Amino acid sequence: MLRVEVDPDQVQWKSNVDRNLVPVYGENAVVGELRGTWDLWKVPIEYSDAYQSLTEPPRDKAARELLASMEDGYKEQHELDGETRTIRTVELPDEPRLAVGRNNELIRWVGGIHRIAAAQTLGMETIPAYVVVWHPRADREAIEIEYAD
Repeated sequence: MLRVEVDPDQVQWKSNVDRNLVPVYGENAVVGELRGTWDLWKVPIEYSDAYQSLTEPPRDKAARELLASMEDGYKEQHELDGETRTIRTVELPDEPRLAVGRNNELIRWVGGIHRIAAAQTLGMETIPAYVVVWHPRADREAIEIEYAD
């Protein structure tokens, strides 16, 4: 699992992996290199309900509140509510989890879809995330992300 700072506009895809077949949380969570066609099962992030709810004008109160809360910058979950998720045996802040597909595309794997969409809408330069899965054909070094300590 790699903590990164990523331009939210680079996250153009949302994973459509069946979480009943590929665990994303808990001690059995899939982490690391993942073979197969999982990276082909993706949809453009702008088709997600989260993204649609944040387009102008924002559809609902929750969308307006999220955008308002992020206008002064992205606040990490530990700053807001301290919520974490267990991935294998590691407790991580509940920030977006990303995958890197075979064509080096960043795919939202799980978590943070509303925050990614809001960051895109607001034109934020970077947001924190974790790269948790990558395809064996991916060249992770080719992705323009900043690896955090």
